[in-house]
Amino acid sequence: IPLAAARYAECSVALGVANESDGIAQANLKLIQFLKDLNKELKVPTLAEFGVDKAEFDRVLETMVEQAFASGSPNNNPRVPNKQEMRNLYERLWYTPLNP
Repeated sequence: IPLAAARYAECSVALGVANESDGIAQANLKLIQFLKDLNKELKVPTLAEFGVDKAEFDRVLETMVEQAFASGSPNNNPRVPNKQEMRNLYERLWYTPLNP
């Protein structure tokens, strides 16, 4: 969020999650909480709950990283991750529930 905090705050206000009077930091916190709550409400499964095999996930991790960069998608983010950061993001998907 740090590199696009104002943009995310605008999104938070547009979604009705935050008020115009909220500061940027508060609006961002509200947006994060809203997204966590939405994932919980929609019962977004973890990768394991979705049926992804951990050994298979580990086996294709490097391919996923390479394909992400080949697609150009990381360049659409306010902060472009390097390959290690992309790898870490994927690994966090395995270990961090989206619906805490």
